[in-house]
Formats: sequence, C-alpha cells, structure tokens
Amino acid sequence: MKSWQRIMLFLLGIMFSPAYSQAPVDSAAVKAEHARVEAAFETIVNRFVEFFQTKQKLLYQYETPKSKSGVACYVIEYTCKEVNYGVNSSNNTIIPYLGFIKLSISKRDNRSCGTIPGDVLLGASAGWDTVEAALSNNKE
Repeated sequence: MKSWQRIMLFLLGIMFSPAYSQAPVDSAAVKAEHARVEAAFETIVNRFVEFFQTKQKLLYQYETPKSKSGVACYVIEYTCKEVNYGVNSSNNTIIPYLGFIKLSISKRDNRSCGTIPGDVLLGASAGWDTVEAALSNNKE
C-alpha cells in the first residue's frame, strides 16, 4: 500500500468513527452540570410545595334544573400529601434534561351536605343553592 493510500485510509477512519474524533467526556463536569440543573429545578418544586402548604379551596358552581336559583354550588378542598420530583438526562441536544414533579393530592368537598337533591334517588346531595350557603357550610 502506498503512503498516500495509508493517509487517506487513516483520514477516512477518523471521519467515520466518532469515538476516535470526539474529545473524552469529563465526568466531573457532567456531574457538576447535572447538580446545577437539579438545584435550579428544586426552586420550581419549592413553588409547588409552598402553594400546597395551605389548603387550596375551589368554589365550584354549575347549572342544574333541580335548584331554585338554577345553579348548584360547593367547595372543593385540595391537600397535597406527598411531592416527588427528579431530573433525568435525555439524548436530545435541544432539551438535554427532563424534569418531573409528581404530586399526591387528596380532594374533598361539601357537596353531599347540600340542600339540592342529587341525580340518584336518595343519593348524595348536589350542593347548595347559593355561593354564600356553600361557603358558610364549608366545615373542616
């Protein structure tokens, strides 16, 4: 084999084998970058935790022909029981990390204590006639 053929073969080998042409990955730098991303994501998670530290209440109102006022109202209360989160590396260069937040939330409402009859005969109530009644009967 002539010397120019060896040089061409060598250059083609470098071009078509990315393992030889890439610089070695510094694992300390990768770990530091991952730790920085996790710390930034923790601030987002802390916002969710702060939001759910107080019981979140939603006043729900919907139309129903069974009510004198034409609407039924009740209060829904959300409480966060557990928060899990994490950051994973992805194979995407545009989005190198994927974060997830898993919230375990319990929900309760005061609909069954209301004065409006429900859909099922002798079943649970559908709520209250007015917003004021729903809010005043929001018992802990």
